[in-house]
Amino acid sequence: MQQIAQNHARQENVIQAQENAIQAQDERIDRLEALLRSTIKPSEPTPTLQRITSETIEPTKRSDQQTRLGGYLPRARLPDPALFAGITTEWSAWRITMENKLSVDGLAIGNDQDQFAYVFSRLEKLAWKNTGTYVKLRRNDGTAKELLDHLEQIYGDPNSQARAARRLHQIRQREDQPFSKFLPQLEKEFADAGALEWHDEAKRQILLGSLNRTMTDSLMNRGIPATFIGLISRLHEISTDRDALDINRPQRGRYSSATTYDPMDWTPTRTTTRENEQNGSLRTNLNAGGEKVDVSVAEGTDVVSVNAPYYLRSHHNKHFNALVSPQRR
Repeated sequence: MQQIAQNHARQENVIQAQENAIQAQDERIDRLEALLRSTIKPSEPTPTLQRITSETIEPTKRSDQQTRLGGYLPRARLPDPALFAGITTEWSAWRITMENKLSVDGLAIGNDQDQFAYVFSRLEKLAWKNTGTYVKLRRNDGTAKELLDHLEQIYGDPNSQARAARRLHQIRQREDQPFSKFLPQLEKEFADAGALEWHDEAKRQILLGSLNRTMTDSLMNRGIPATFIGLISRLHEISTDRDALDINRPQRGRYSSATTYDPMDWTPTRTTTRENEQNGSLRTNLNAGGEKVDVSVAEGTDVVSVNAPYYLRSHHNKHFNALVSPQRR
């Protein structure tokens, strides 16, 4: 920015110096004319050709100098279009982008030859190769529009509007597709078919025929507007209301239910070991799983009561063989 300001200041200084020189020259001419009037007879015409020349030629030279210095050259306002590689599906959008660039920044690019060269500079790969011969023949007298028309003959599709018109009458909104996402697809088909300027009723009927069953039923309950724009607004209202209902509706099946266990999968693990201790005593043994078990042996019997934790059936089967069955004395 500082360098730009310095360049601008230098240009202003040059222009100011030129204006001062012109003003000094005009003053000299005024003095010479006054001197001539005092020396010639009143009947003779006053020579003013030199003054006329200074007033007409000098400003022209000054304007040319300012143009060369860049004082009146406009700046580009749009970015450069992307390079076109010769893909036919991208041609239509690329041409529109290039035409917008030439329309807005044509003066900044230059004259017809400059614009012709600019269009060629935005080509690459196959498109650059296919137009090389044409550019070589027309680079001195060709225009940007002529080069774009030449590219249209190579990459344009003369039947694109007819196919788009058929798609326009066949397009349908999916049942799970929101209207806000379906409308841009429909508008693209309108544009490709050249149907943006069609009669309002024709576009309205196409839109009505493309809606899914849900949107059609909701529209019937609210009433169908008589205009295409009104119909779009009504459909947006319906879509917004449906989205709000979906947000407020409780979600089902989002979280899995808590895991339940079958009571039959649980079984007590009993230890049947008995030491030659005093009858009826309470002992603490370790079962095969390594956990403490309180074992009470009734006096004079082989009955063993166990205060043991519950284990999964698989654990019970695992430890069963490690336990010792009680033996009578």
